[in-house]
Amino acid sequence: MVEKLIPQIDKLKHFYLWTLLFFLILLIGKAFPKNLFYIVEWFSYFVILITAMWKEIVKDWIKGKGNAEFMDFFYSVIVASLYMIIKLI
Repeated sequence: MVEKLIPQIDKLKHFYLWTLLFFLILLIGKAFPKNLFYIVEWFSYFVILITAMWKEIVKDWIKGKGNAEFMDFFYSVIVASLYMIIKLI
């Protein structure tokens, strides 16, 4: 029923799931000393990139269990990418 109301619900799922994962890893990384948090930020960013690529390429495209789309990958990594860009500025 929700898919009929919001046709792009799949993109929202990608957006929220990977955003939650990114900030959850950052939250766990707060347990590390401040001088190591920079490494935790990059680690969490690469975890998001790798898992989003794995989901789209391996699970959806190669195994055929879904529809591989670039926009799914884009919505999965946009928040983490913007966070890292802001941190670098």
